[in-house]
Amino acid sequence: MSCGTWRHIRPWSVDEVLSLPEGQRSELIDGALSLKPRLEHQRMVARLLRGFAAAAPESLEVLPGANLLLGDHLLMPDLVISDDPIAEGPALRAHQVVLVAETADHGLKRSLYAQARVPFYLLVEGGEAVLHEWRDGEYHLSEKSDAGVLRLRRPFAVEVTLGG
Repeated sequence: MSCGTWRHIRPWSVDEVLSLPEGQRSELIDGALSLKPRLEHQRMVARLLRGFAAAAPESLEVLPGANLLLGDHLLMPDLVISDDPIAEGPALRAHQVVLVAETADHGLKRSLYAQARVPFYLLVEGGEAVLHEWRDGEYHLSEKSDAGVLRLRRPFAVEVTLGG
């Protein structure tokens, strides 16, 4: 493995990804390494972080880009809300997570979060947001943003302006 060029002949392992230099945001899905993000992506994450951090109860921790280990997949959701604020180690596990937020997804991550039964999945794309809640064995639409403003009642009350 050459860290400078990220060349890798075989599929990556979780241990190999976790040994990469600190500061390199990456995810591991089905052995493939994916690097993140763009500036507009980071701005949206910053808005979500400010809104959720201000509204979250003290029992929850709001983290941008935390590692989340789901079986052989190492994901880095744009935002993670954990109910285990004293968790240690290189990655959170699904049972320590209340909500994950992504600013882009083609369905693969949603499927992985569903398999892991993450209680809430928030997808923000194109200035609009949709919250899905895990119940009865699948995700169900819970709430949607309106006119660029996300107002949630669950998992706790929060309001976030999605645009500039």
